[in-house]
Amino acid sequence: MLETAPASTEALVRELDILIRARYPLISVTMFEEGRFRRLMEAVAQLEKHRSKGLFVWSRTQGLRQIAGPNHGPADRMIPGTEDPISILEHINQAERGLYVLCDYGGYLAPDGLPDPILVRQLRELAWAVKTRAVTVLFAGPTFPEIPTLEKEIKMIELPLPDGREVERILDLRALPRLHASSGDQCLKSGPSTTEEEDVAENVV
Repeated sequence: MLETAPASTEALVRELDILIRARYPLISVTMFEEGRFRRLMEAVAQLEKHRSKGLFVWSRTQGLRQIAGPNHGPADRMIPGTEDPISILEHINQAERGLYVLCDYGGYLAPDGLPDPILVRQLRELAWAVKTRAVTVLFAGPTFPEIPTLEKEIKMIELPLPDGREVERILDLRALPRLHASSGDQCLKSGPSTTEEEDVAENVV
């Protein structure tokens, strides 16, 4: 549903909102800018329709963390016992509501190019279980395996490049000077390109 041409942040948030409200239980989002997708999902989670669900992010290294929504304090809330690819699916299967972003999960579904039968079956059962709940699972990463038995359960989309306005905003941030002390004098000096957003801007420009 998401166009591959550059799209505004508002348009992407709106289209993600539509997909979630359409009750697609599993959505694979192919993209390279994980931080950008996380910010889009944070905006989606602030919409009135989704505000009560909570936004959760999972990675193999950090497990599941709640980053927005009910019961979220000043720091991310860690969910224990969710570190491995099976336990996170078991946790989501018990949830009544939530937006779950699973980062780089595709590699566990098809290690060495062959589908893992247990994980594939678990995903199918998860899709059936949460179909009638306010639960959406979004797989975020540069690749996701094409597995015939999951075709009817997973909606596949690609995150398009940022549009001109978003690139301009990124470049404006790069141009902001910062105070730099040198030889006892205060001078203005632009900082180096260190953020993911700057890398995106360079690639687009």
